[in-house]
Amino acid sequence: MDTCLSCGEQLDNKCEDNMIVDGFILTSGYRSGQDVTKPYKDPSVSTMGKCSHGGPRDESSSSVAALGGINKDSTLVSLSPHSHLHQVAAQAAIEHTSYFFDDEEYGIRGIIGTDKFNKLLQLKSRASLAFIIDYSGSMSDDIAGLKSVSRDIISSTIGTLEEPANFIFSLFNDPLSLNMIYTTADGNDALRYLDEIRVFGGGDCPEYAMTGLVNALAVCNYNSDLYFFTDASAKDAYFGVTVLSLAILKRVELEFVLTGDCARRKRSTEGGDNRNRRYRRSTDGEDLYRRLATATGGSVYVTSKAGIAKVAEIIKESVKTSSVTIIKTSLPASDENVTFPVDQTIRQATVKIIALDRTTPVYKLYTPDNTEATSNVTVSDLGDGILLVKVEVCTFFLQFLRYQVTTRRNTLCPHCGYIKRLDQ
Repeated sequence: MDTCLSCGEQLDNKCEDNMIVDGFILTSGYRSGQDVTKPYKDPSVSTMGKCSHGGPRDESSSSVAALGGINKDSTLVSLSPHSHLHQVAAQAAIEHTSYFFDDEEYGIRGIIGTDKFNKLLQLKSRASLAFIIDYSGSMSDDIAGLKSVSRDIISSTIGTLEEPANFIFSLFNDPLSLNMIYTTADGNDALRYLDEIRVFGGGDCPEYAMTGLVNALAVCNYNSDLYFFTDASAKDAYFGVTVLSLAILKRVELEFVLTGDCARRKRSTEGGDNRNRRYRRSTDGEDLYRRLATATGGSVYVTSKAGIAKVAEIIKESVKTSSVTIIKTSLPASDENVTFPVDQTIRQATVKIIALDRTTPVYKLYTPDNTEATSNVTVSDLGDGILLVKVEVCTFFLQFLRYQVTTRRNTLCPHCGYIKRLDQ
């Protein structure tokens, strides 16, 4: 039976009323070059026939009746004879795709179950979530806060698409024989193991920190999240090269949370000429951690024991599978601009600002038209010179004003990243 009326041979002719509607009939358009040829009807004799796809790449739409076409692929009349129906068709396609996947009775998810559905479409993270923890005696004041942070992070992922493929605990201490590693794919088992961690040992300050990192990197999956907690420098700093090589190979960002300086506390009680210890602390401690973080795209958070729990907010953001780092940079303590692009696929941008001297950064946020952004902006001051600035959809650039660093290197470390996309 005929399904269309001819609507002219010109590509810019809109075919709004060319369908022959007779009851509930479904039809599609023939297109030249496919394995099924449109039944021939002489267009000089007949104005009715089968529908064509239409458009400049479909010869059947201009040589076989019915002329014209019915495709809705674009909003341009020259490409789509039914361009006026493009938005309606696109919305219908979205709704039926959702039905195909998500309908409780007839959708794929409803038929095979959520767990298999997530595996089929690889929706769940295949990364590891690793905690490298100093459990030596000097961490006795930190361990409760550290456990609380880790517990919150693990709990927030269990049963969600953010849940990692496995959880890794790499514990380090001194002597080296006390280092241990534990891996589990069960979030509740990870919580149990975390609760059982107790501090002991570690008679001197430097610990086998790099070995703890190497152990975790050796067993973690690619693109994993590794979080390192200590108050000590590395006794095995020579393993830093191995750590860096493994992290780059597995595309892992190293995040360091430093809760103090046990070397400094020890110096204050021992007295004497401690210049050599200071050098080791600089070389094997915070500076080493910063070099590894910078080289892998990670960060170093130097916080007080009381402030360690606040760092959890940053870590929770970073473990989300929908997060993407757009830009990272370091700036001198002066008036500087940082511009970062945001497109329509991004729901929210989180700007992380870290000041090395641990004082609160001063900043201003501007929209593309150079007006200061005040609405749809949420600021969280986590203390110790760490700010999280969350921005709802738009393109901004960040400007630092009147910020004076009085200690350490005159450098700010603003990190723009952790982007939530619309497809989250």
